[in-house]
Formats: sequence, C-alpha cells, structure tokens
Amino acid sequence: MSAFEKLAIERLTSTAEAIMAAPLPSSVTDAAWRVVAETGDIEGTARDMLRLILAAEDAATVAAGRVAVARAEEAAIKAAAASARAALLQVIEETGLPLVATEHHAASVSNTGRSVVITDPAALPGSMLRFPPPEPAKDKIRAALLAGESIPGAHLSNGAPALRITAKKD
Repeated sequence: MSAFEKLAIERLTSTAEAIMAAPLPSSVTDAAWRVVAETGDIEGTARDMLRLILAAEDAATVAAGRVAVARAEEAAIKAAAASARAALLQVIEETGLPLVATEHHAASVSNTGRSVVITDPAALPGSMLRFPPPEPAKDKIRAALLAGESIPGAHLSNGAPALRITAKKD
C-alpha cells in the first residue's frame, strides 16, 4: 500500500472516529464503526465511508420528518392555547370575574399598550419606513455572466469539487 493510500485511510478513519463520538443515531455510528474497523484496504474503507454517508443522509431525512411533525404539533398546541386564552378572556369579560386563579397562576383582564394602526402606507414619510437591505439577484447575474455580459462586482467561480452519489440501476 502506498503512503498516499495510508494517508487517505487515516483521513477517512479519523473522520469516522469523530462521527462515532457524536450523539448520532446508531445507524450512523454503526456505519462509522465499519469504516474504522476496515483494515488496510483503501477501496474497502472508501466503500464503507460511502455507506456512512448514505446512513447519515438517511438519518437526516428521518430527523427532518420528525422536526416537521414537531413543528406541526407545536403549531397545534399554540393554536389550542390561543383558543383557550380567547375563550377565558371572553368569559371573564362577560361575567365580570375579577380574577381566575390556580395554585401558582392568576389570570385577569388588562389592557395592552397602544399599538400602531397603518391606515395608508403610501402616505407614510420615507423616514418611517424600513427597507430590507438590497440582495444580489444571483440567478440573474449568473445568467448574464454565462451569456457573456460583464457585470461589475461579480464573476463566475471555477466551481469546487463535490462528491456526487448516484444509485445503481438494478
């Protein structure tokens, strides 16, 4: 085995060891363990690293699904709390109850601070408006540069290498 291959194996192994130390799903840490356990074969180590990448990406997809479910649950819970809050406010206002209390909490009606009501946005002076900072339209700039136009302050990069993973067709 060449010195270059040994360094490559060390790089993959040290990356896998760092992944093993992180609090990740067992599918990912198990795949990382296989990279570390592979001995002396650059092709086998690289193949196990590919399996690690796929396991991590699958786990990320699963985690994203759980996040989406949790966000939906959070929205439903907040909506339920807002509905309950509105109902209690209405009951307190209608019945004149001065205070509703539990062992640790109390609810009563109070007036909120005065809020701004915009009746005609076009009539507002410019000093009363907020503008988001301008943002470059990268898609338009890229198209113009690819068409051969010169755009001051912009140019196309040479691109960076990226790992492309495709599924084999059975």
